[in-house]
Amino acid sequence: MNSDAASDHGWWFQSGQVALPKDVHDKAGGNRQRVITRVAGSTDVLIFSDPVRGRRYGYDRFEGVREDGSFWYTGEGTKGDQSLESAGNRAILRADVEGLRLRLFVTEGTMATYMGEVVRGDPPSEWRRAPDVDGVERDVVVFHLVPVDRMVTPKVVVLAPQPTTVWTPPSDGDYTVAGALVNGRVVTRQEMRLQAQFGLWLQTQGRNVLRRPIVVPSSGAQVFPDLFDASTPMVVEAKKSAAREYVREAIGQVLDYQNLLHLDGERQVRAAILVPGAPDEDLMVLCRRLGIDVYIPEGDGFRTV
Repeated sequence: MNSDAASDHGWWFQSGQVALPKDVHDKAGGNRQRVITRVAGSTDVLIFSDPVRGRRYGYDRFEGVREDGSFWYTGEGTKGDQSLESAGNRAILRADVEGLRLRLFVTEGTMATYMGEVVRGDPPSEWRRAPDVDGVERDVVVFHLVPVDRMVTPKVVVLAPQPTTVWTPPSDGDYTVAGALVNGRVVTRQEMRLQAQFGLWLQTQGRNVLRRPIVVPSSGAQVFPDLFDASTPMVVEAKKSAAREYVREAIGQVLDYQNLLHLDGERQVRAAILVPGAPDEDLMVLCRRLGIDVYIPEGDGFRTV
């Protein structure tokens, strides 16, 4: 280890700091030939993402900052199906068990930006299909990484902005029973059905229901509420259950959406959550105190509780 180690357990880089990859390795160590490399004699694992150079291996299909602030990272392996037994993939997979610290860098041109320390998210990973170096479709592991602290985001890795569009109900056939990933989280068929029924009901009330992207100022990434009623206006987060864990998650998400809209100048937007039944009374008290409307189904429509 170098004698000028920083206070972060011998770590030298600050989030947002830019350096040549060579200088990163000179300071921190690790194998210069690998995109995922464990540093000998420390708990650090260096992870390098290069969205441009990675295109020839299919890495750019999923890699980068996602709408929810997570970073999706395609595992190592350039030809054929990837394996969780490769050294780099195994290091990410076992980081929690072995107490490893994952250090994420994003390369643009000849320079690498230190994004910060990351941990595996929830869900921690998924298998996707992407081409290998020969253009043959293969299985790749996509790790969902979330920042330990605030992530400094290079604009190059932010997904292209999407416009506001008229909302259309999702089809049950688009989602498996087990769930699909939307905005980096698992969404079940039951939740999508509830969203569809509520959106259609709002439209029968003459409401202008939109698919409304919201920009996160710190990164330029976009998040998408489940529903946005431009007539009220009102932002809505739906959940498949009124159980405590789902209601607490919905509260956090919808308040985040409301705050982002407030920062963007839309100061009159109401917050609402949509669940299949009434939550416990203490949660209803919390929602009322926070100014959050709670919608549940009733007959052929919906009502607030």
